[in-house]
Amino acid sequence: MKIRRIISLIALLSFCVMAATGIVMFVAPQSRVAYWNGWEMFGLSKRDYDDIHSTFMLLFLTAVVWHTVLNWRALVDYLKTSTKKLVVVTPEFLLALAVCVLFLVGTVWRLIPFDQYLGIGGIAKDYWRDTLGSPPWAPADAAPLDQFCLQMEDVELYANHRVVTINCDVALSVLREAGVVVDDPTQSMDDIAAANGTTPKAIAELVMGVARPVMDDTVQALPR
Repeated sequence: MKIRRIISLIALLSFCVMAATGIVMFVAPQSRVAYWNGWEMFGLSKRDYDDIHSTFMLLFLTAVVWHTVLNWRALVDYLKTSTKKLVVVTPEFLLALAVCVLFLVGTVWRLIPFDQYLGIGGIAKDYWRDTLGSPPWAPADAAPLDQFCLQMEDVELYANHRVVTINCDVALSVLREAGVVVDDPTQSMDDIAAANGTTPKAIAELVMGVARPVMDDTVQALPR
């Protein structure tokens, strides 16, 4: 086996994986929406795609560095003129640099057509948000059950102009009656969901079923 071929193939394959995961991440919902709804594509979650993209980026960079070392002489030849004189700033180098600068500036300044391209990702994320729904706050999926119950009181107060209360003990009983396995109220919403093969959103819907208005005329609702 030839090491050059192995490194070149690793670089190619890792690039393909990075490209595939990059495309999925571009059109995937925002992390808070994905985690809340348990979003998956091809059996992999948003977190899986993020992790795969990161690890293959490391593999790709390693392979590229190794490939550069193995093919250093050929790369240097790209910078030589017809008279074999080494010139770093060649027309080809300047053109390649200009393309990279164009993409950098176009992305940062949101120039045409970069702004339109990035807008496609925004449209996709808006679609997922409107279709799946967003968590009441970020990251609600990582909140312990007892904290979620307390914070939802404030969310309801602001959103619906009414004061509600959620008894965490009652919510815990309702979850267990519904067949949801919960160790204790300090267990996070995503851990509960993962242990029961469901989503934090589904757990939250059961919890919100025990929300009750506070019958107290002295309590004033918060304005929007």
